[in-house]
Amino acid sequence: MENDDFLDEINREVKIQCSKPKSRQEGQYFIQIPKEVVRELELKKGDVVLINIPLKNKSKYSIKFKKKIE
Repeated sequence: MENDDFLDEINREVKIQCSKPKSRQEGQYFIQIPKEVVRELELKKGDVVLINIPLKNKSKYSIKFKKKIE
């Protein structure tokens, strides 16, 4: 394959979803990671995502994928 076959950037829009059992007051919110991102980052079920959102300065958030080293 040539380098022209690979994308430099992937842009996808995802919606926040909510799952709430009838017996609870609040549910859990989640997003689905697009399959193109999963393939490029070689993510697997059970990989951990670290989200850091300073509540006083929300513009300085970060999302990192923590990979298991085997």
